[in-house]
Amino acid sequence: MSYKEVNKDEALALLRRPGSEGGMSHRESPGGSTAAQQQQSPPEPLHTAAPEGNSNKLKPLTSTHVKQTLLPAIIYGLTNLGSVVTIVVANKVVMSTYKFSFPVCLTWFHAIVTALGMIAMAAAGMFQVKKLPWQKTAPVACAYVGFVIFNNLSIQVNTVGFYQISKIMITPVVVLVEYFAYHKTVSRQKLCAIALLMFGISIATVSDKQVSSNPLGILVAGLAVLSSSLYQVWTGVKQKQLGVNGNQLLHQVSPIAVLLLAVLVPLVEPVGSFSNPEEGTLLGYTYSRGSLGWILLSSGLGLVVTLSTYLFIGVTSPLTYNVVGHLKTVLIVTSGVVFFGDVITAKKMLGIGCAMAGIVWYTSSGIGGGSAAPAPAPAAASSSAASSANSNGLGKQQQPQQQV
Repeated sequence: MSYKEVNKDEALALLRRPGSEGGMSHRESPGGSTAAQQQQSPPEPLHTAAPEGNSNKLKPLTSTHVKQTLLPAIIYGLTNLGSVVTIVVANKVVMSTYKFSFPVCLTWFHAIVTALGMIAMAAAGMFQVKKLPWQKTAPVACAYVGFVIFNNLSIQVNTVGFYQISKIMITPVVVLVEYFAYHKTVSRQKLCAIALLMFGISIATVSDKQVSSNPLGILVAGLAVLSSSLYQVWTGVKQKQLGVNGNQLLHQVSPIAVLLLAVLVPLVEPVGSFSNPEEGTLLGYTYSRGSLGWILLSSGLGLVVTLSTYLFIGVTSPLTYNVVGHLKTVLIVTSGVVFFGDVITAKKMLGIGCAMAGIVWYTSSGIGGGSAAPAPAPAAASSSAASSANSNGLGKQQQPQQQV
């Protein structure tokens, strides 16, 4: 075989090799890069697989969201609903059957058991303790104490109907507080659902003859609504601001609440004297085995109610917590008709129907986002998308965008 024939054969073999067309354009490549170098730049699967990688990641994220948010929300919500209804019965037994007519002191007992319970759960390793500055947690404790004091005063100085209206007004006040203080908005669909729910609760529980009050009653009811709204909003906001969960926040808040209530009990309720305890005072009350048992049961339920409230608001929102609270009212009214023979009028039936329709409407639009933050700016959205893409394995070339 001659020298020319060898070169010809080698040339034909080179042309038959994969990627030979890259060798044909060798002279056309900018910067003198060879075809082999172009082939070794980012591999083709890295680019084509990127969108598929993102789409495949969305499904596990959705499943994780359901497990981490929806399921806990259902568990915490049902626990809160059941414990609230149960504690109403327990408190009624304590205050009516055993004549312990000191609601603020009873709340103090609840706070003591809650604080001890959180300390015990932390010692058992059920959650990690996170020390927080008392200046950050004191507002939550103060709002809780105000919520207890003003609601007890409101039901004493107002009629049942006006008190019920004031409770309903907590929902729109929560929306306003979140909007003006934290720039959170609510979708139009949810606002309509809330309006329908409030309308149904109003006509189902409030009688025209009951709605009357006085300047003092209006003031106390307004303070009760404001403190209740702030307590619910701050319970959710502080968890996000301080990077804690409901257990950790309640662990830090409950001791402050115990101290505040210890100061307020002798100011708002008759304590009596040790030398001559009078009937109708705290020191003059005769404790029995039955009354102590029900007070302890009520206090234990207080721990469950408070903890489930913190946990539920932490995974949903204060607005969703209010909707669940109205569901409790609907269930109480309905159970009164079904089990205790309360009269069901067309007005009450219409109210229950509207309230349930509002609850279903609200729930269908999503329980985890009772209020949503405004849409991010385009630059922020791009940064978020770059961060998400980088976490899905799109390569190092997108890391600078993640730092924006």
